Amino acid sequence: MAVGKDYLTKRVSEKTGLNTLDTKLVIASFLDAVKRELSEGKKIELRGFGRFFVKESKPRMARNPRNGLEVNVGKKFKPAFKVSDKIINKLNEGRD
Repeated sequence: MAVGKDYLTKRVSEKTGLNTLDTKLVIASFLDAVKRELSEGKKIELRGFGRFFVKESKPRMARNPRNGLEVNVGKKFKPAFKVSDKIINKLNEGRD
């Protein structure tokens, strides 16, 4: 099951006692801050949760599958996330 913003908003609202509108604002503000920091090339580390960072793919030559011609693909930047070992360990507890 995929979890969306509405579900997270409800869960955080229940846990914190904040109303739904304030919780939505907090979640939206957090996501905006993550996007802004990543767009500036910064890394974000949330201890016990994981790290957000930007990966750079190098420029390369590719081939157009329709006509077989080579195409120059420039470098690209992609957001990435590395999960904390604490979460990985929690997910694997009791699964031996």
